[in-house]
Amino acid sequence: MKYCDAGDEFGAIAGTIAEVHGALLQTLNYCTGMAGSDNSGKQFVDTYDNAAHLAVSASSTLATACVETRNLILTGAYNHAVADANAHHSNAPQPDKPYLTPDPCLSTTVGSAADDDSDVPFGWSLVGDLIQYAWPNGKPGKLHAAANAWHNAATDYRSMTSGVARAIDLLGANRSDEIGTAVATCGQRQSDLNDLADACQTIGDACGDFANNLEAAQHQILDELGDLLAQTAGFEVLFAALAPLTETASEWVGNTAIAGRVTATASRIAEIIGSFVTRAGEFIASRVGPILGRLKPLLERLQKWVEEAKTKLAKFGKDDEPPGSNPSNTPGNPEFDKRIEELAKDPAKNGKISPQSRREAAVGLSAERDGLIPGPITRAQPGPNNEDMGEFVDADGSRWDVKSSPDVRPSYRPGAGTPLPNPQSEQDFVTMVESSLNHGEGVLLDPDGMTPGRLAQVQSLVHANPQWQGKVIWTR
Repeated sequence: MKYCDAGDEFGAIAGTIAEVHGALLQTLNYCTGMAGSDNSGKQFVDTYDNAAHLAVSASSTLATACVETRNLILTGAYNHAVADANAHHSNAPQPDKPYLTPDPCLSTTVGSAADDDSDVPFGWSLVGDLIQYAWPNGKPGKLHAAANAWHNAATDYRSMTSGVARAIDLLGANRSDEIGTAVATCGQRQSDLNDLADACQTIGDACGDFANNLEAAQHQILDELGDLLAQTAGFEVLFAALAPLTETASEWVGNTAIAGRVTATASRIAEIIGSFVTRAGEFIASRVGPILGRLKPLLERLQKWVEEAKTKLAKFGKDDEPPGSNPSNTPGNPEFDKRIEELAKDPAKNGKISPQSRREAAVGLSAERDGLIPGPITRAQPGPNNEDMGEFVDADGSRWDVKSSPDVRPSYRPGAGTPLPNPQSEQDFVTMVESSLNHGEGVLLDPDGMTPGRLAQVQSLVHANPQWQGKVIWTR
């Protein structure tokens, strides 16, 4: 169904955003401290850090917006299919409700461009007290790396608009009242991607310009210091030779000559730095400054749309309460919080509660609430030989293991949303599931940490193993 294919396009786009987002963050966090702490660096940091945080936050929210766009399209397709079936009074079974992809929860933590590095080049001590500026201690190499990362992200975000165009074409092949709204939403996502790409390009340009100007200023200053050191050494040799003849006069003339040379060099270096600081301030104000005025509305618009989409999706399927629903397995109730604490105590770790065991407890309770396994569930205890017996035991005595196959760090881990360097292979996933089944445990699959693309891949693997039916269950 082309309607559903349009939704899948947005699932793929969200997965690609997660990959691009993770690669960008990885480089930016390597480039922390790139602007330094001198006068020019502080100017750059004040604007850049704000712009970088807004851009990364917009990227994370845009990934969520694409996921929710996917979910809205698929629920629209489902509602259309149900209405069509009812209109024809068909005896065919009702269509299955679509699986709603969870939010990707991408990290938005970006290291600051500020640095407190106090190292100065050899010879700076001769002129430092005579200059009103600090040594420009930014790191051009890191600035160039950040510029490349922003530019690559801009190219990638812009290329994703082709996927939106495909989704619009697919939607156009359908005839229903809501298609116009869906197409308009897709058009907004296309605009969002282009706006974010423009912002990333501009931030990258600013990093590159700052790096080039910084590099030029540092080279000029080092050349001046090199000349000063060479001439100072020459004066020392000359006046040392004259000392036996006119010792007092030689010392006075030598010190005066050196002082004059130092003062002249300090003056030229101050002029170099002053010019650099002025240029830096000009391009920061003209390039990065205006981006702040565009990024903030973009982020706010995305956040508002996501909240509205979640409100709409929250109503999906609410006419029927989940078959196993009760206060103890439904979030927002004191009974639920109490059971989370009980089920999160890992007996294999002396009852210790960890972020992972809390997540496992939430997964188990969602399966109970949705009627996927009979409740109430309890925490599985180690076997007679202290062997692992899975996470939970349901009301029928069946044991269940919670498993996942993320490609980004899950929500309960530091750096949530950061891509994993080596996600589990398909064969390793199959082996993991088979190991639990052979051990007498069913498997509750947790989608946390799976991008839409990864989720689709793992769902295909489960579908390709029909012998797992009823034993391997997707949760929320």
